[in-house]
Amino acid sequence: MATAPLVLVADDHEDSRVILRAVLEDRGSRVLEAPDGEACLDVARKERPDVVVLDLLMPRMDGWETAIALRSDPRTATVPILAYTATEIPEDHQRALDAGCKLVLVKPARPTDVADVIEALHAWHQAFLAASKETREESAFLRELAREVRSESEALRAQAADSHVESAGQRARRLGASISVNRAVLPGIDAAAASPAPPPDAPEAPF
Repeated sequence: MATAPLVLVADDHEDSRVILRAVLEDRGSRVLEAPDGEACLDVARKERPDVVVLDLLMPRMDGWETAIALRSDPRTATVPILAYTATEIPEDHQRALDAGCKLVLVKPARPTDVADVIEALHAWHQAFLAASKETREESAFLRELAREVRSESEALRAQAADSHVESAGQRARRLGASISVNRAVLPGIDAAAASPAPPPDAPEAPF
């Protein structure tokens, strides 16, 4: 069974935070709260929540700026963000998605529906992290394998080079030996060619 998520709810309306907290805690989730964007960033960087529920229309720092800041920080860059807002303007929703939010829900929504979406985002995030870990482990294995292959290839090339030098040396020695033999044999062959043996029936020389 998956671990219950740690959820950060950032909303300047306390009643919205309280209602969502009650539903999430009833399902076993742990809940953190922030009344504005700046507080959301502080809590997120310290606590590393699994999901951030972000109101867009907040004082001090709005939800769009907060989402961009969360995405820009390596500590919170992969945390899924749910924009939960009263604005119904499509351009505002698109800005939220462009800023890094995964989904946009329009208030008012049933708290149980919001909780369902949060749990779905958490499940997606856990799967993403597991896949990323597997990919990193596979990449590390492939890098190590490539290193071993390169090392083995270099060893084989070195061995082949040594074998080539040895074979060339052996051929040179054989050639040198052959040349030495030919030099010893050639004078005899030349002399025999210059003084051929007499025919079998020819009389022997008187001397």
